[in-house]
Amino acid sequence: MPTGIPPYNYDLRGWAFDVFVDFIFNRPPVPPAPRNGVEPWYYGLSLMFDERELIGQYIRLFSNPKFLIDRFSDDQLESGFWAIHGGAFNAAASHLTFEQGIPFEVRESFVRSMYHLYADLFADHPLDSAPYMWWDSFAYDWHAGGRVRERGGEDLLMQEVMWETLQRILALPQEHCQMAALHGLNHLHHPDTTSLINVFLERNPHASDELKEYAVLAAKFQHM
Repeated sequence: MPTGIPPYNYDLRGWAFDVFVDFIFNRPPVPPAPRNGVEPWYYGLSLMFDERELIGQYIRLFSNPKFLIDRFSDDQLESGFWAIHGGAFNAAASHLTFEQGIPFEVRESFVRSMYHLYADLFADHPLDSAPYMWWDSFAYDWHAGGRVRERGGEDLLMQEVMWETLQRILALPQEHCQMAALHGLNHLHHPDTTSLINVFLERNPHASDELKEYAVLAAKFQHM
C-alpha cells in the first residue's frame, strides 16, 4: 500500500480505485467509537489527498457499490462506512460536501450517488448503524443552525439536492431504508418535510408502529 510523506501517514493521491477501496474496508472490524480501549483504525490518521480526486473515488464507489458484498464482510462494511461518513477521518466524504474548491455540480453528483448506496447495497445489507446514522454527517448542520435555507446560496442549493435524494430513499420498500431517510429528513429541516411524510404515511398504512411513530416525530424535526 502506498505510504505517505511525514507528517502524513498516507498520501492517497494517484491511488487506483481498488487500492483505495481496500484501504477503507479491508481491515479487522472495529466499533465506530473508542470502546474498551480500542479505537477505530482511522482515529488520528493524517492523510494527504487531492479533493477532486477523492470525491471522484467516492462517487464511483457510491454509484456502483454491489461489488463490496463479495469482497468484504458486513462487519467490515459497517466499519468502513463509519469511516467514510464520520468526522474523525480527515478524508471522510462528509468533509467534501461544502468544499468550495470542488465545483458544485460535482458535489451535487456526489450527494445524489448516495441513493445507490441504499438501493443497491443497504437495502439487502442493512448492516448495523452506519446506514441509519449516515445523514447525521451530511444534514445535521441545518438541524443545528449552522446552515440556514433563508441564507440562500449553497445552504439552499445543497439542501435541495439532499432533499431530493432523501425522497428517493424514502420511496424504497425496505423499512430500514425508510427509517434512515426519515432520520435524514428530520435533520435537514426542509420546509416541505411535513407534507412529504404525511403522504408517505398515507401510502404506507401497514408500516410498523415504530416507523409510524418515528415518522410523526421526524415531520416535526423532533427526533434526535
